Amino acid sequence: MLSPDGTRIAVIKRSEGRIHILSLIGQAPREINVKNWGNLENVDWTADGKALLASSPTQRGHALLRVDFQGNAQLLWEQQQDLETYAVPSPDGRHLAIMGWSLNSNIWSMEAF
Repeated sequence: MLSPDGTRIAVIKRSEGRIHILSLIGQAPREINVKNWGNLENVDWTADGKALLASSPTQRGHALLRVDFQGNAQLLWEQQQDLETYAVPSPDGRHLAIMGWSLNSNIWSMEAF
């Protein structure tokens, strides 16, 4: 994901609890180890570029996290089903559009119809 100022890219490997920050202006790459979280699934930048939004599976579903550059994660929201979630910040940084969904299904069986 490209940073808001266009100078960095955040990359994750889904099986790791790390976020890789790659510079587009010649700075050294950076690696953020997200403390107490693993298996990151999505990443985006906060509107001000000072933190990242990431998601990770939990025992009850999926968590949306705010991650600072020291790897400290703050739980923002948890989807209570086993489906992915992610968030996109508004340009002014005051709101988050959070994607979450649920899956409901039912089956009916009819005989001699």
